[in-house]
Amino acid sequence: MVELARAQQEAGNRVRIIAGAGPLARDATGAGVDVMEWPLGIRSPVACSFPFRLRRLFQRLGPDVIHVHSRLPAWHAWLALRGMDARDRPGLVSTIHGHYSVSSYSAIMLKADAVVAVSRSVADYMTESFPSGSSRALEVIPPGLDQTIFNRDYRIPDGWKEQHWNCHPALDRAPVICLPGRLTRLKGHHWLVRLLGDLKNLARPATGLLVGGQTGRRRRYRRQILDLATSLGVEDQMVWTPACADVRPWMAMSRVVINVSERPEAYGRTIPESLALGTPAAGFDHGGVGSNLKHMFPAGLVPPFDGSQLARTVGKLIEKAPGVPPVEVPTLEDAGQRYLNVYRQL
Repeated sequence: MVELARAQQEAGNRVRIIAGAGPLARDATGAGVDVMEWPLGIRSPVACSFPFRLRRLFQRLGPDVIHVHSRLPAWHAWLALRGMDARDRPGLVSTIHGHYSVSSYSAIMLKADAVVAVSRSVADYMTESFPSGSSRALEVIPPGLDQTIFNRDYRIPDGWKEQHWNCHPALDRAPVICLPGRLTRLKGHHWLVRLLGDLKNLARPATGLLVGGQTGRRRRYRRQILDLATSLGVEDQMVWTPACADVRPWMAMSRVVINVSERPEAYGRTIPESLALGTPAAGFDHGGVGSNLKHMFPAGLVPPFDGSQLARTVGKLIEKAPGVPPVEVPTLEDAGQRYLNVYRQL
């Protein structure tokens, strides 16, 4: 959302973000975007007043477009707009960022004047799950990457390897398989552990790199991952890093980046990020991850939850170390222009 807002500002549009206090609001403010802090995501009696307050705000500011990115704010905005005179009512755009539950609560995202999905997977899922939900076809607009950040010309900062990579001798003993993402069951860290075990049995040892932080609530899951690694004899082939703001050095230094989420991800950003840096990627063929690999790097496609095929696919990528051909990764500029076209049609 912040990247889109910044892109629209650079195109000469006036943008305001209404969001609760938190990382999003801080990032938007840091990017020079005007932020109004309203806790639109809370579920309490106070929330009943938001449609009325939003209606007064819309009438005062006179925006051309209201753009919602999640369900509860969408309900507030939709109710607010219903009470406005049609001549003064701004257009409503929604962007669907996930495979939402099939319910009337989720159907609100399809009531907008224009509906956007972040991937073909999400668009197909919503169309099949809500056959009468929208009278217009969903437009697919991927989030887009900042090409000034993710590109083939990226160079690891001086001193970074000595300060970070060299602290872990296992990273230089074998090819590195990187799994970025916070430590949760949904990210499928156990698939990486099993992958290391399968590759070891195939005489293709590798090192697993888990890039992401953990909270106190996840220590039990980390213990389970470590126990699994010990049972497979690969505990010394795993390296953990704390959460970091910049994953590019870890991705660029790795032989392969994988995405093995248990549930279909809406977009699977780590796939285009990795490929944009020139690092091969592999992942389960579901959700946005599957869509991205089909279009960008089919050699990395793996049937969902097929551990044997995952080992064969990643093993081939490590052994042959294929260069990643230039791929058409959606850019922020592309996304910004396509959203601007959507706005203009309202």
